[in-house]
Amino acid sequence: MTIDVLANYSFLPWFKEGLSLSMLSVDNSDTDGLSSVMERGSLNVSIDLQKDGSGPVTNFGHTVQLLGPGDVLGINPKAIIRVEPPRGSNDLEPNYLPFIEFYDEDFPWRFTPALAKTTGGMDGNRLRPWIFLAILKDDGTEFSYSANPDGPLPYVDINDAGELFGDPLKIWAWAHVHVNDKLDEDGDPALRLEGIRADNPDNVIARLLGPRRLEPTTKYRAFVIPSFETGRVAGLGEKDSAVFAAIDATQPSWENGAAGSVRFPVYYEWFFSTDERGDFEYLVNKLVPRVLDEHVGSRKLDVRHPSDVINQTETGYTTNFIGMGGALRTPQTINYDWITGDDTLVANALTSEVNRAKTLMTSGGGTQDPVIAAPLYGRWHAMVDQLNGAEPPWVKDANTNPAHRATCGLGSEVIRRNQEKFMEFAWGKVEGIVEANQRIRELHLARLAAARLHARHALKFDNDRFIAVSGAVHDRTLIPTVDLMDQETVSLRVANSNLPRAAAQPTLRKAARPAAGVGRHLSEEAVVSGPGFQQSLISNLNNVSEVAITAAEPKADSIYYFDAENNLAPVSDYVSDIEATAVYNPSYTSDTGTYPDVHYNAFAELDTWFGDLTEAPAADGIDIADIAGKLTTKLNPDTAMTGRLGSLISINGLAPTIEAPILAAPQFPYAMYEHLRDMSQDYIIPNVDLVANESITLLETNPEFIDAYMLGLNHEMSRELLWREYPTDQRGTYFKQFWNVRDYGNPDYIAANELTNLLYDIKQIDLWPDSSALGSLDHRNAGSTSSQVVLLIRGSLLRKFPNAIIYAQAAAARPDPDPNPREPRAYADPVKYKTPIFKGRIAPDITFFGFDMSADTARDGEVGAPGGYYFVIQERPGEVRFGLDILGQAPGSGVEKWDDLAWEYLDNGTDFFDPETALDPPPAIPLWKDPDETIPNSPEMDVNWGANSADMAYIMYQLPARVAVHAAKMLPA
Repeated sequence: MTIDVLANYSFLPWFKEGLSLSMLSVDNSDTDGLSSVMERGSLNVSIDLQKDGSGPVTNFGHTVQLLGPGDVLGINPKAIIRVEPPRGSNDLEPNYLPFIEFYDEDFPWRFTPALAKTTGGMDGNRLRPWIFLAILKDDGTEFSYSANPDGPLPYVDINDAGELFGDPLKIWAWAHVHVNDKLDEDGDPALRLEGIRADNPDNVIARLLGPRRLEPTTKYRAFVIPSFETGRVAGLGEKDSAVFAAIDATQPSWENGAAGSVRFPVYYEWFFSTDERGDFEYLVNKLVPRVLDEHVGSRKLDVRHPSDVINQTETGYTTNFIGMGGALRTPQTINYDWITGDDTLVANALTSEVNRAKTLMTSGGGTQDPVIAAPLYGRWHAMVDQLNGAEPPWVKDANTNPAHRATCGLGSEVIRRNQEKFMEFAWGKVEGIVEANQRIRELHLARLAAARLHARHALKFDNDRFIAVSGAVHDRTLIPTVDLMDQETVSLRVANSNLPRAAAQPTLRKAARPAAGVGRHLSEEAVVSGPGFQQSLISNLNNVSEVAITAAEPKADSIYYFDAENNLAPVSDYVSDIEATAVYNPSYTSDTGTYPDVHYNAFAELDTWFGDLTEAPAADGIDIADIAGKLTTKLNPDTAMTGRLGSLISINGLAPTIEAPILAAPQFPYAMYEHLRDMSQDYIIPNVDLVANESITLLETNPEFIDAYMLGLNHEMSRELLWREYPTDQRGTYFKQFWNVRDYGNPDYIAANELTNLLYDIKQIDLWPDSSALGSLDHRNAGSTSSQVVLLIRGSLLRKFPNAIIYAQAAAARPDPDPNPREPRAYADPVKYKTPIFKGRIAPDITFFGFDMSADTARDGEVGAPGGYYFVIQERPGEVRFGLDILGQAPGSGVEKWDDLAWEYLDNGTDFFDPETALDPPPAIPLWKDPDETIPNSPEMDVNWGANSADMAYIMYQLPARVAVHAAKMLPA
């Protein structure tokens, strides 16, 4: 059995197992396709019998029929793994072949009523499947469809099936077995196949190809129909007719070249549409490496009359046009510059214009608000209100260079056009802050009011009276303990002291007033009259000396006391079965040891224990001045209100200050180049129309433009937030991302929050260095004016295959001098590659990818990439695909490797092609093999066009395409 191997795939031309391997008939597809068996395939079954183990042996034989196509009235959809293209899809490349896959590897040949020949060369590896995949145009010209309510299956009437499908004896070419492993190593392939099936049956499947060359942008319908006549008749419900019994089991269901309509039952069907012409390989080969025109990346900015104040007549300059760049440019882009000295004249005029608002508002002169003047970009972030020579260079660049001011203005225009969208997002970020700020304002008002009351009343009390009047908060006020190791409430400190808690209660304050009853009965030695009356009372109650006032002894509780000698009898009156005499307790323990044999009286012991108790020591007084001072501090409104705010609002675990509301700076997650592009693609790449179609080339970023644009965005957003009464100080950096970095692959596995910060295009603007100019503020190239190289592809490739893999791979160094400068460079060893940092699109057919390296590095190299970089476009590996290439022209010479075989080599004027059609021109011999080189184990050497279905699968299998273009071909020397 022929085995064709491709990578880790192996293809087999057919597969049968079980009783079907003993069939009597063979598939005569090399002659007329007929056999001598009617209706079904058959086999001989025999058995030898011997009576009682002795005597003659008698052989009993019989010819039996196996189930065939005429016994099949449908296919269970669960037997189907997948179809390609998927049902309803509209993007199949027209040079590919549709197919259907089955889980059981023998399914396409299971009911074939014959075996493959064992002789006859290649014919022994050919076996027709019992089903055929017909691909028909769904435009009403090639078939008509019916549900066939009277038959077991729906059917289609196919017009001129004999012409559309070609020779029915050659359909062996369109069914094969696919093995996801190698079969040509480690011994017998048949045994290896059985091992693969036993280990994982999913690694072996069967596939049926639809052998028709498709047309672009056309609707098709795929039908699985019977390929033998018995299956066709049975599927139409005519199995019981006399005609059925007379049908040869291997008779095809259509006649080669016959015109007219033929009715076929349908086992399975789906529909799809093709896309425009060209698969990945075809489209990627259409791309041409180009060095771009020097005008790409810059356009003229008219500066003759930018305003009524600044113009050539008033200012005296003679320059008419200067260059205004875009986000991308070429390394050789023309820069339209000033005539010498004119830039200074215009800069001075712009400085006066920008400073006009400050001048008018500070000089007076009767000017009334509002003052409308040119904006000073970056004023809040740099904390400047005029241009006087002391501002940072980036502020001067943005405000005195007309090209940069115009770029800042683009940022302002983006904000104005999208203000409602941006504000809706911004308000969504401060829903809690607005409420928090209201609480801060309320607490601020409460603090001011409480501070007046605190100053007017509390601070005028002496210490004794302050302790007395603050009693209501003693339970909730914490002060340090005496040993300073912990905290306790004021109430607990008082409770543990000689001072009664009642001394700080309102009742005592009222009763102890001099005019009250208690105050009249106090002795003159204990209290003094006048303002010091209350102070004297508290101090004396706190004093532990004998002459001080003391609180009355509390009345004793009514507790029945007894002693052991005199009260045993009364106790026994209330407690039954009490032992009044000494009892023996073997586990009794005393202070001096264990006495297991001692008898004791429990009540006598209890009486002794009570007798040993001593009176508690007298409590000390409290430090009235110290506690009063701590209470004063705790009850100060500044302290209390701030603490209250901390219990209501927390920012990163910390309480905000009460003096000012919370300020916010919303972070917008948008790639802001998209808003600029939507206004005009020339803002991204000026003169982009000069980039030819089907081009692959290199540009570089324009950091001055990007910095100016992002500054204008953030400046205008600050003004918009202030106008909308948003809680901000106008110094926030709301937009940090210019390019779209959502598809960054993160090959270094950087943490998500850290990666987000690393990929920002600008730093926080209020942290821009005072010594930096525009163009040196790139977040990834801080302090450097180095631009990043950008790969640009214009054409239909990425419009059709947007998920293509793009990366840069390091090249090895070339010898100097290079004897073969036109030969491709080798890849660097070890392998080094870079993935894109950002990606962008310009409709309809431009896609670009930014890399973290300069154009010089891409062309000339760096450490680890001494030969520069290749830029690689690779088809994303996926499911297997079958078809042929498209040359777009007549082939010039014989194909040298099967992967390059194109439809043009077998163009015979029909859509359904014959697997035995001679290739024109014929393949080169030997295939892709150097005449002076021996490759004894090359699989290409054993593959032949039209040999069997395994060889055909190998030839038509489409490898994922990849193309690599060196930077030197896309950049000037």
